[in-house]
Amino acid sequence: MSKEIDTLSLTFILICVVLWLLVYCPFIIYHLYRYHQRKTNIVYLLRYNNITTIQSILLICKLVFGVFASVSSIWLFGHGSWQDNIVRAINAYLAAFFLYCFVWKFWLLRYNIMLNNVVIGAEWKSIINHKKYVANKTFYAKYKRTWGNLACTMWMCVTLAVLFTTIFVLTNYVFPDTYTDADIDTNIYLEELYAGWDYAIPFLLLLAIYVKTPSFDDNFYICQEMTFIFGCLCVQYASYYTYLVVMAIVFHNSSNDFVEDLTFFVEFQVVIAMQFTAMMVSTYWVNKQCDDIIAMHRYQIHKISDKLELNLQQKHCVEIVPKPDADALHKFAKTSSVGSSFSARHQLQQQHNGYRKHTGSSINGIGIGGGIAGGGGGTGDDHADTDTFDDYNMIMQSATNINCNTYRDGLYDILSLGATFTEFMKHLSLEFSVECLLSLTEMVQFRDYMLRQAQTEEQEEEEEQADNVAVKVKLHKSSLSFTDELQVELPKDIPHSYIVENEQWSNKEKAHRLYSKYIENGSELEINISADQRSFYDDMLSDYEAFMTNENICDRDLVNLFVPCCAQMIYLMIDSRKRFEATPVFSKLQKMYNTRTTVCSPRS
Repeated sequence: MSKEIDTLSLTFILICVVLWLLVYCPFIIYHLYRYHQRKTNIVYLLRYNNITTIQSILLICKLVFGVFASVSSIWLFGHGSWQDNIVRAINAYLAAFFLYCFVWKFWLLRYNIMLNNVVIGAEWKSIINHKKYVANKTFYAKYKRTWGNLACTMWMCVTLAVLFTTIFVLTNYVFPDTYTDADIDTNIYLEELYAGWDYAIPFLLLLAIYVKTPSFDDNFYICQEMTFIFGCLCVQYASYYTYLVVMAIVFHNSSNDFVEDLTFFVEFQVVIAMQFTAMMVSTYWVNKQCDDIIAMHRYQIHKISDKLELNLQQKHCVEIVPKPDADALHKFAKTSSVGSSFSARHQLQQQHNGYRKHTGSSINGIGIGGGIAGGGGGTGDDHADTDTFDDYNMIMQSATNINCNTYRDGLYDILSLGATFTEFMKHLSLEFSVECLLSLTEMVQFRDYMLRQAQTEEQEEEEEQADNVAVKVKLHKSSLSFTDELQVELPKDIPHSYIVENEQWSNKEKAHRLYSKYIENGSELEINISADQRSFYDDMLSDYEAFMTNENICDRDLVNLFVPCCAQMIYLMIDSRKRFEATPVFSKLQKMYNTRTTVCSPRS
């Protein structure tokens, strides 16, 4: 039964009609139309624009139905009537579907970030250790068709929304005495407050997604969008629960319809305004960010290597790169090799194509092939960066000269931090020279492994044969004599070489496997060293049986075996380091570590 409408109630209803139907709805429709126009662009597809479309339509329906809900409570049926409870129940389902759309979208966005990290990072990690880093066994690759599937996650969210909202409807409207004593006077607001715990679940799920999303990898503004939406939702939830608490404590026995209507009107306006603002963030604000990504072409498409055996329907993954700041653009403009990221990539691709024609090497996955960093090309006959080596001592001396402070300035610091190491590895893969850092990593790990063994053996021998302290110091320093020359300190959190860590292989076997992997002519990851260097290793290692039975080569001789290759790889990566420092990723790393000296300061 409708009550007689007064001027104030009519004013409330008219405000709802004008504000929601004539202001909010047109704004949403306009920005949704602009959003929908770009639906075929890869950036918007990655943003799950269809979820935003569904959510916008739900909010429009909620605004239209909200006008009727206001009329129902203020005029037609009155607060707490069974007819008004039905209207509120329908509104609760619409609100739940709207809120769970946020959970649905942000879960999939985060899932794709983590899956991209697996795809992009797994290949180089699996090259170093193919047993430990198996991409197809990770959660994000293994459950892509369920937890990362659009339709599957939609039904999960729909199920949660229907289940929890149904519990709310049953405990609040059908069986209102579930949480309260039936003998006490009915307090409809207290009952709704007790039953309304389900309303906070989507917010808590969003909070968990936000906390678990790596901020450094968020170049798609997902965390920033969630931050804005969290602000809106916090105001919304505060308004809703404050309304229930105030009404339950102060006004549940009041017969003053004006106070009840006014409180309901203010609360409803705040909730709808925050939902509208959140939708503007997801359409208008996201439009601006995506337009910037498209205009600056800030995305890279990576082919998913078949060797990863991910069993995914998609054959490519897209990585969004950070927005360049003014310092990065200025630094990149001063880079000597090229003038822009596009021309740099084009020039490197042209160099690489020429290198492939010359050597016949191939690209694998994310860009593994012949080394061209630092202008190197060919297998060594056409481009020799070191002098001719007559014996091993000359190779050692030449490696020392190449690694002078001028060249290694800053590169060692990039290689010493896990985050910078990983991003530099990605950068080298785009320049088709990732084998430089892969070989350096495994060879340095092999050297460190052999050095630890040599130190242990020397100390044991010294304890048995001599008591002279001076002799002990001298022997101990002899094993470290080249450490001060190479000075490569790799992060502890990067993959450890499967070859080096395999205890079933002898040290000679490990050395030969590294030779076959990186140095032998025709190897898949063949590095760019001089002809004389390659000839030296071929003479020593090409004949497996002869090398394994050569008693003149002991474990201590293997300690510095690959140091010349390490020195050459460092030399070849110097120009790549300069280009890496001009990228937005490096600028973002600088901000993360606060100061430049932390990231790439010269070593003394």
